[in-house]
Amino acid sequence: MTPLKSRNMILQRGDKLYDREFKNLMLNSGFHLMNDLNALYHMTSYLNKYANLPKEVKQRIKWFDYYRKCDNVSLTCRYFGISRQCFYDWQRRYDPNNLWTLADRAKHSYS
Repeated sequence: MTPLKSRNMILQRGDKLYDREFKNLMLNSGFHLMNDLNALYHMTSYLNKYANLPKEVKQRIKWFDYYRKCDNVSLTCRYFGISRQCFYDWQRRYDPNNLWTLADRAKHSYS
């Protein structure tokens, strides 16, 4: 296959012809296949990791999101109907990199 004589035609690979406008559009749009797919992969694996969180954990996440917005522990506790001591106990355990730290711990029986 011979390349077409066009000022926009710049690249030929096999039977595919790529024009300059398309190439510039892809490069200047900020789209980079490997970078974008890599971020998408990490986002989906992150979401899958936390897909089956218990409802108590999701509620505690809402506490900390609300606290970050208003930056007031008393207001947060009043809004959600919890004690400040309860909030501080969970805040001590909370690790933003691991949402499972907001899960209830297993109760040990001493029988």
